[in-house]
Amino acid sequence: MLIAAFWYFKSHQPGANGVFLPCPVKLFTGFDCPGCGSQRAVHYLTNFEFSEAFSMNPLLVCALPYVLFGFAYKRIGLSEEVVYKIRRYGYGGPVVYLWFVVIIVFTIWRNWG
Repeated sequence: MLIAAFWYFKSHQPGANGVFLPCPVKLFTGFDCPGCGSQRAVHYLTNFEFSEAFSMNPLLVCALPYVLFGFAYKRIGLSEEVVYKIRRYGYGGPVVYLWFVVIIVFTIWRNWG
């Protein structure tokens, strides 16, 4: 299923066909949400067009390595102690609050910056 999704995003430009849904926040408020442009950014990332992806949604492009590492760090053969430290310091409570602040600041910057 992941391969099919990758292929679909790679071969179909969001916004050029009616399959991709518009952002409901943008539709009803006129403001960009933190995720606006993510579908187009993923399309550009799957086609290795990084500058275009960054222009669509810089937060997604910058956060993607962090998110992917969050899915992978348990599977790369690290010791339990290292996994615990990564989980605690890299993905624990304070980091969640930091991401919350980053998303709010990004949203404000994107709409009024």
